[in-house]
Amino acid sequence: EQAGSLQPHDATIHVLLGRLHLAQGNASSAAEQLRRAARLDPLLPAAYRVLGFALIAMGRFAEALASWDQWDRIASRSADEEAQRPNVERARQAARVFAFG
Repeated sequence: EQAGSLQPHDATIHVLLGRLHLAQGNASSAAEQLRRAARLDPLLPAAYRVLGFALIAMGRFAEALASWDQWDRIASRSADEEAQRPNVERARQAARVFAFG
């Protein structure tokens, strides 16, 4: 949290804080940090990818799908993000089932 206070305009710091909150089981705080990261850097694909997982943890499946749709639009710019595609696709398939039956 201190890093976010010291570097409030660093989107990457907010992605890291979001990942930490998610790992600690606090999806709501994770989503808040990840949305902040996306506002600071709309072309940072990790923000949208991890936000999708935070939204899944909150039971907000349609919003997770929308976040991953945004991730799709920008993920190809990063080899690291493209490597995450299989994980996102598995989660996306499950989210569709929960969101739309």
